[in-house]
Amino acid sequence: SERYWDGGAPVRITSTDPERPATLTKTVYADWILEDGKAPNAPLKIDNVNLETNFAGMNIYGRGNKIVIGENVTTESGELFRIYGGSFANDRTTGYPTNVVVESGYWHLVCGGGHSNIPNGTTVTIRDTASVGTLYGGGTQDSTVGTPNGANTDVNIFIEGGKINQLYGGNRVESTNCAIYEDINIEITGGHVDVLYAGNDYSHSEDSKNWQNSYVQGNVTVAIRNGGSATTVIGD
Repeated sequence: SERYWDGGAPVRITSTDPERPATLTKTVYADWILEDGKAPNAPLKIDNVNLETNFAGMNIYGRGNKIVIGENVTTESGELFRIYGGSFANDRTTGYPTNVVVESGYWHLVCGGGHSNIPNGTTVTIRDTASVGTLYGGGTQDSTVGTPNGANTDVNIFIEGGKINQLYGGNRVESTNCAIYEDINIEITGGHVDVLYAGNDYSHSEDSKNWQNSYVQGNVTVAIRNGGSATTVIGD
């Protein structure tokens, strides 16, 4: 079953001993889901914690509430730890902007958006010692970011440190409507990205008909400076 937190107040998960991280073990099949965007500036913050799981991964869904993975968080690199700034499958209620900050730990997947979700703009910041397998500025399944003729629904990605294997500015396209309706802004001022795809990820949809409504409608800007680096940069 899922575990819900009320998004109306900040929630912090940490060790009571700053010199000794706590160990948090997930022993049941459950996702962590915040209540729907009640207080976008009242974050869920996790720091100074070892995260473990005996099951096939762990998902954290912000649903429009800010998620902060602070310092000294460790995860089992062999497990699938995933963060979504938006909502979980088939819950398309989140019309809020999302905000995800990751400072430590290994995360198999980080999405500014959700899984089958329509956030009004996303922001993802990676810094310090964080390591990410795949980062999407948008979401997965049949997610979009923003709506036609919407305003201030940009995707903003800030890489200030850490390491990212693959970065996609947009969504993972798996259906006929996975558009980014406004701009994608990617700024790398620290850390390293192995492969940067400026737009959407089309590799998960073999049917090119799914692409016709799934392009980036706005502009894409990539800025790499001040010690940040990327091995390969590919346009949309």
